[in-house]
Amino acid sequence: MLVSVIIPTYKRTTYLKIALDSVLKQTYGNFEILVVNDFPPMEEEIDQLVAEFNDSRIKLIHHEENGGESASRNTALTYVKGEIVALLDDDDIWEPTFLEKHVAKHQERPEVGFVYCGYVRFWDDDVLGKQVRPAVPSPDDMYTAMLTGKFVMASSSLISIKKECFDECGNFDRNLPSFADWDMWVRIAQKYPFAHVEEPLTLYRHHLGVRGSTDIEKRLRGIEVISQKWKHVEAFSGYRRKLKVRAYFNEIRNEVMRGRRGNGFRLLMDCVKRCGSEIPPNFKPFMKAVFVLMFGKVYLAGHRKVYS
Repeated sequence: MLVSVIIPTYKRTTYLKIALDSVLKQTYGNFEILVVNDFPPMEEEIDQLVAEFNDSRIKLIHHEENGGESASRNTALTYVKGEIVALLDDDDIWEPTFLEKHVAKHQERPEVGFVYCGYVRFWDDDVLGKQVRPAVPSPDDMYTAMLTGKFVMASSSLISIKKECFDECGNFDRNLPSFADWDMWVRIAQKYPFAHVEEPLTLYRHHLGVRGSTDIEKRLRGIEVISQKWKHVEAFSGYRRKLKVRAYFNEIRNEVMRGRRGNGFRLLMDCVKRCGSEIPPNFKPFMKAVFVLMFGKVYLAGHRKVYS
């Protein structure tokens, strides 16, 4: 089975080099890599980086203007030749057996559309230590589990998907400022079963650099858009409220990690102002944000589950 690996990249050549190296070290060799550069000013630099690998399996595509992650993935999907599509964020890393074990699972379970694995979550400076998360089995009703927040995919770098899923369910929704990956997985879950590889085969990097997933305004806009898109599904309403408070917690945590606790307090007040009605049913993540502001990295290091 040919696997098409899609890697969108934006201003992160150092991370991109590490990500590419992890793909080229795979024990399963029948793959192509589609790198989509979404930052045109770095075209020459990325050309040089890819040329240094001297591997014909790497295909480089440059966007003429910035389109975002969904646009980059959709661009790559027009070029893929593989039966399986695997997504790797440019700041994440695969263990050498990632593709081998994903392909084996697809071959073992040909009815599934989507395979995911466990992961190791880590920070660049290792100040909080690593967190190992084996994959849990997929629920019988993955569609409802994802809509209600009972099952959450930590990163797109954990997954491989049959190409036919995109043909059947469509591509990533470019109208979503955020949560486009969640929206895509839910649409696939409507029509296909999922399978898992328990082992942690992805190193999921956390850092304080360029990350769309921690832009609070972008996250909140994305929540509003998906709320409209999925408003016909009653099961989603409760999870929508949780997402807003959690978005604030994540950014407050990052501001504390950056040493900008004052910004964290301002975000907490903004959360109270804009999400007041959502706080009572989501008191736990709100209080986590308070504790992070009070105790900083000491609390984070002692309660590593607050990553989520």
